[in-house]
Order: sequence, then structure tokens, then C-alpha cells
Amino acid sequence: MILDTRYLPALYATRRGRVLRQQLNFLPRQAWVRHDEHYHVDFALPCAPLQR
Repeated sequence: MILDTRYLPALYATRRGRVLRQQLNFLPRQAWVRHDEHYHVDFALPCAPLQR
């Protein structure tokens, strides 16, 4: 997965950070991709709780 490397420390510092680090492979360096080869995620959107 590609995530701006500036956000990785904050992501890993979350409650689920350890699980994310173990289960997802983030590119450890900045990546260059053409504009049409990536997507944006808006983390400001509220999320409903998981239904378990």
C-alpha cells in the first residue's frame, strides 16, 4: 500500500497500529505515481462502528 510516509508514525501509534503494521505492507519510501494511478482517502469522514 502507498501512504504518505509522513502519516505512517501516526498510523502505527494508533490502537490498531501494531495489527496494521503486521497485516499491511506499506511502501516505506515516497512513491511517484501518475495522477490516474492512485486514490485519495478522506479520514475526516465519520465511520459507523463495526458490527460484530
